[in-house]
Amino acid sequence: MIEQEEVDRLTEIICEMRTLLGEAQDILRNEAPRHLYERAKAYPLAHIDAALDHDGWTANKYDVTLQDIVNDLQGEVEEEVEEEEEEYDCPIHGIGPGTDCPRC
Repeated sequence: MIEQEEVDRLTEIICEMRTLLGEAQDILRNEAPRHLYERAKAYPLAHIDAALDHDGWTANKYDVTLQDIVNDLQGEVEEEVEEEEEEYDCPIHGIGPGTDCPRC
């Protein structure tokens, strides 16, 4: 099962990708011929932008983004934590739900 640290790292990666995408766009906007910048902005940059999350600049929208996947993984991590917490009434001695701990 995925751990919280891995979900956090995926979130960081999305952030880094968003930053790098902006950097690539700036380079192309400032240094490339206008027609090449427009081509890049219309297709590869726009698709990367749309695939990352729903917060980007492009009008393109995907039904599922990388951020959606991370959100689903976060939900799984939270469900697993809740299940582990419900598993025992006594976290010290590992006595199951609805059972009084005879050692406490």
